[in-house]
Amino acid sequence: MSDGPHELVVTVIDAAQNAATVLRQTITTNNRSTVSAKLSSDASGAGGPVYAIALDAPTQALMRGVRRTWTRSALTLSGTLKTSTGVPAPGVAVTLRSQHAGEDTSQLLGTTTTDAAGHWVLRAPRGASRTLTISTNSQPPSAPGALTIRQSVRPGLSLRVQPRGGGWLRFSGRLRIAPLGRPRPLVVIQARSAKGWQAVGSPVRVSRSGAYSLSYNGGPRSINGRYALRAIAPSTRLFATATSAIRKTVVR
Repeated sequence: MSDGPHELVVTVIDAAQNAATVLRQTITTNNRSTVSAKLSSDASGAGGPVYAIALDAPTQALMRGVRRTWTRSALTLSGTLKTSTGVPAPGVAVTLRSQHAGEDTSQLLGTTTTDAAGHWVLRAPRGASRTLTISTNSQPPSAPGALTIRQSVRPGLSLRVQPRGGGWLRFSGRLRIAPLGRPRPLVVIQARSAKGWQAVGSPVRVSRSGAYSLSYNGGPRSINGRYALRAIAPSTRLFATATSAIRKTVVR
């Protein structure tokens, strides 16, 4: 039936084939174009339908905040989209966006469409510390109905120590995270002493691939000494502080 006014007539015919009109009324129809739109009678301020995002239990647990290493920073998020009356909403686009601290704009990570039961699944790839926002296409990421998950990511940091003779040591390794950010992060080599961890040499900035290397001479007094060493990458807006495994070496 097309949209607009129509005349509704109800006629009753008895066994003797006598006809009588019992109802004559003008009605107006206003169909919507999509199945999901028919499920909701509410509208947002922009004129679109209003939905509620219900998260599955594993995703709901992430709402308290997520702390992961970079290698485990990929996330799978899922839930069900419902109308304001609690009816599942099929065929609606749901989006996932990411924004790093200090940035004015967000990045689109993915878009999916709810299935017949209103269910959706979205995946965030590995990344640095960020705020993830789940919303529908009819709502901007800043809308009240959008959901946010804050994720803190710690990079992987390796350290290799090579005695070179004459009191020289060569330190090398890699900071594993993407993006690295600008300026690229610093790595500090530390040695353990009776007073705690002390810096060795000057901080070194990683390369575009995250690699670093540093040569250091501890002087004659360090020769034949045994040392416990580690590397530290201080936190930035993109990641939490990273610490390498402790390496023990003898200076030659």
